[in-house]
Amino acid sequence: MKRKAAEKLFDLIYTDAMTGVCNRTAYEEQIKRLKRKNIRLDNITVVVVKLDDLNEINYTLGNRTGDEIVKHMADCIIRTIGERANICRVGGGGVLCVADDEVMAYVAALRDLRSVEGKGRP
Repeated sequence: MKRKAAEKLFDLIYTDAMTGVCNRTAYEEQIKRLKRKNIRLDNITVVVVKLDDLNEINYTLGNRTGDEIVKHMADCIIRTIGERANICRVGGGGVLCVADDEVMAYVAALRDLRSVEGKGRP
C-alpha cells in the first residue's frame, strides 16, 4: 500500500498531467544529476520542440483546442523518439528531449512527421 502511494506521489511530482511526459521538475532534476556525475555534456543532445503561437491558438480557438494540439505534439514526439530520449514538457508548448547523439536521425523523422501532419491543420 505504501509503495503504491509513493509511486502515485512520484508520478504527481515528475509527470506532466496533460501529456504524460516528464515535467519541468523532472527535467531540472535530470540536469542536476548529469552535472553531479560530471558526465561529458558533448555526448548529450537536447532537442527543443516549441509550438509556435500557442497563445494565439488558445485565444482564437480556445484553450481546449490548444491543449489538444499540445497533447498531439507530445504524442508525435513519443511515437518518433520514444524510449531513445527523456521527453519533458517544460511549459506551454515547449518540449525538451534529452538523449545521446544517436537520437538525431529520429529528430529528422520528427521534422518529416511535423510537415506531413501539419498540412490542413489550423
